[in-house]
Amino acid sequence: MNWYPKLYLSESAKKNVRRTIYRLNHGKFIPGYYLITLSNHPEHLLEIIGSGYLVQKSLRAICPLVVGMTREKQEALELTQQILMETYEHRGDFQVKEYLQDR
Repeated sequence: MNWYPKLYLSESAKKNVRRTIYRLNHGKFIPGYYLITLSNHPEHLLEIIGSGYLVQKSLRAICPLVVGMTREKQEALELTQQILMETYEHRGDFQVKEYLQDR
């Protein structure tokens, strides 16, 4: 799995973040975590996926760059909104991938 170096984290996800990332990378089931990734779909900017999907090795292998992590679905929605707003404020558009590369 690829992790964004300046990973966006919700307040609840900041605790034990290294341990959580290690466990996710190794296919351990961690209920309640949500990852925000860049989308591979040309019409979408970001995707929110539940950590349960990453138990499957094949899905971990094709998982796009993870840019954020939260403990609750609502936090994932709020963090996604924050990323999009930051992108728009700094670039004037919604080119999230380019914004994150320049950040």
